[in-house]
Amino acid sequence: MVQYLVSSAMLPKAIGKEFTDYTAIPIVYSQLEVDGIELVLLPEWDNHYPPITPTSADWNLCQKISGVEIINCFKQLQINIPSIHLNRDIGNLLCSNDQMLVERGQRILEENLEVASKLNSDIVVLHLWDTFKKQINIKDLFNKVYEVSQYFSVKLTIENIPISVQSINSLQAWSTLKKIMPNEYGFTLDLNWCSLYDNFEELLKEFSSIYNIHVQGYLNEHKRLVPRVGNLDLMKSIDKLKSLNYNHYITLELSKVTDVSDFIQSLKVIRKHI
Repeated sequence: MVQYLVSSAMLPKAIGKEFTDYTAIPIVYSQLEVDGIELVLLPEWDNHYPPITPTSADWNLCQKISGVEIINCFKQLQINIPSIHLNRDIGNLLCSNDQMLVERGQRILEENLEVASKLNSDIVVLHLWDTFKKQINIKDLFNKVYEVSQYFSVKLTIENIPISVQSINSLQAWSTLKKIMPNEYGFTLDLNWCSLYDNFEELLKEFSSIYNIHVQGYLNEHKRLVPRVGNLDLMKSIDKLKSLNYNHYITLELSKVTDVSDFIQSLKVIRKHI
């Protein structure tokens, strides 16, 4: 059965708060008819290191919250969190030639997986590689992840984020991973990145291992949900998933938000199609 989730990343924006303001998440969530949230563990919350991936936030001014505090906060709120989006810096750190940075990435991964386990999340979403790196070794990167993730029962899913390596595309990366990952691991299909590469149909070759769909985009002036980049028809894509009997998570990731009505309208549009 399909479960409808909303990414926590932009929820605070719906009430005029900075996206890093985790205290605003439950306020907006309480106004939405969804099955739960995909909690995004932001690098901006880290008290020790600023983000190494691009950010619009001033790290020095951001609220900070530890993994233990996240667990206690959201357990007390009794919010259903089936999915956790792991810290987006992890893949970049694992791609580093500096072993200390690699080890930092593994420590963050372990802390994030502990949060997911304690919150009884079903899946986690990982950005496995640095999107700007010209050379990466998919097998090596996954091995660095599995050194940590093998001790946790939560289901790991790799997102089809942009890839800059000329010799490999998204499907090839996923196909390589499929051969080496445990059977219970799989993928998160982000429709915005499908739109960027025009490879939605191609990535459906791994349909049986897709456990989460990111509907990333915004409502245009016609109140139509469209991707941030490219021309993929998001609703036709969702219709296709329905025709294939997709029955896992559908996660709304709004990239532009005016107020709570943007989330309400977007969720209505999605529900009409799947």
